[in-house]
Amino acid sequence: MARNGTPSIRFIRSKKTVADINIDTLNVWGKGRDIEDTSYGFSDLDDMLAAAAKRQGREMIPNPRPEKGSIYRADNFEFSKVGLPSLYIGKNQHLLSRPDNAALRSDEYDLKDYHQPSDDVKPDWDLSGAVQDVDLLFEIVTRSPTPTNFRNGDRRANSNQSAMRC
Repeated sequence: MARNGTPSIRFIRSKKTVADINIDTLNVWGKGRDIEDTSYGFSDLDDMLAAAAKRQGREMIPNPRPEKGSIYRADNFEFSKVGLPSLYIGKNQHLLSRPDNAALRSDEYDLKDYHQPSDDVKPDWDLSGAVQDVDLLFEIVTRSPTPTNFRNGDRRANSNQSAMRC
C-alpha cells in the first residue's frame, strides 16, 4: 500500500494481476435469485458476472443505489482508476425464500443491525447464499482472460474527476 492508503501502482500494474474482485459482504440469508453488481459499468467483468449468474439460474442486477456512491469508497475503485478491471459484488439480493416483491433482507439489516450492538453473527444465518456467490466468483476467476481482453478500467472513474476525490 502507498502511504495514502491506496494500492501501490507497481502492484496493480503487475503482469500477473489481471483483475480485482472485491468482496465486502456475503449473503448470509440463503440462496438468491440474483446478484448485485455494485461496480456495474466498470469493466467487462460485468458481462462475465452476468453470464456466470445465468448459468446458475440467476440474474445480475446493477447497483440499485448508485447515488449512494459506495463504489467510490470501495477498495477496488483505486484499481479501476489505474485501468485494472474490477468487480465488486453487493448484498442487495432477492432471496429465493421470499416473494419476488419482498423488501430486500439487506435493507432490513441496514436499518436494524448495521454498525449497531446487534451487528453480530446470528444463529439463523443460512450460508448457502454465500456458497452460491463464492461458486459464482470462482467461475469468473477460473474463466478470466488475459488483461488485454478487458475494457480499460472504469469509464466513470476516467470521466468523473470529482468522484475520484471522494
